[in-house]
Amino acid sequence: MHKFEAKRFASRTSGLACLLVRSTSCLLPTVLLLQHDIATAVVVAMSLGVADGWSRLWVSRTADSFTAELDGLVISSGLASRCVAWADVLAIQTWQRINRVDYVAIHYRSADGPAVATCWEQNGHEEMVAFVRECAGAVTSQRETVALGAIRDRAIWSALLTRFVLDVVVALTWGFVLGIVGPALLLGTVAASVSTVFASTRYSLRPTTLRLKDGLWWLRGTNGSDRALRTVPRSLRLWVNSLAGNRA
Repeated sequence: MHKFEAKRFASRTSGLACLLVRSTSCLLPTVLLLQHDIATAVVVAMSLGVADGWSRLWVSRTADSFTAELDGLVISSGLASRCVAWADVLAIQTWQRINRVDYVAIHYRSADGPAVATCWEQNGHEEMVAFVRECAGAVTSQRETVALGAIRDRAIWSALLTRFVLDVVVALTWGFVLGIVGPALLLGTVAASVSTVFASTRYSLRPTTLRLKDGLWWLRGTNGSDRALRTVPRSLRLWVNSLAGNRA
């Protein structure tokens, strides 16, 4: 049994950092409008939207830990946990960022379609590699495909939309408190839109499916035809190499 988990102080408290950035992007532009013009407030809203979107991409996480067990992949967050059957694990993406931060995104099949869970840890590269290899060994005998969720998948677009609506509502609430409802709605929409666009860059518009054939990975096109890939996307290399190693 191998586990990849957020266990250091920085990774465990990343949610608080993201909440601070999110709160600032909802409130600060409206407060600045009381002292400056609307153009300045819009520029600040866009800048904070960029910061919030970046934090959603690389600082936030949706899970505390991933555990590869015999029955499936256990995704734990707080007091809640769910076990995803190995047949429903679609792919694992990994990134190694600055300061030796390893970021993991697991694509899996949920009741609402393809979904994604994320976790990161600093100085956890060996644990991440061991975890991904064990997951690959568990699914190797069941399929030879890699599938990534896309924006059009319900579980993904609904999460993005829910976050967008909540951010606008929070900004609008501050507008009621400060007595500038219309401008607050505008600024909240600007900041939330920029943040959502950044957060959406992790996903493609259409589902991405790779299929192993004759020792090569093929990308399934929108017209149903496949084309051989010269290089596998960097974020998927550890996963596909682990799949290949288990078949050898």
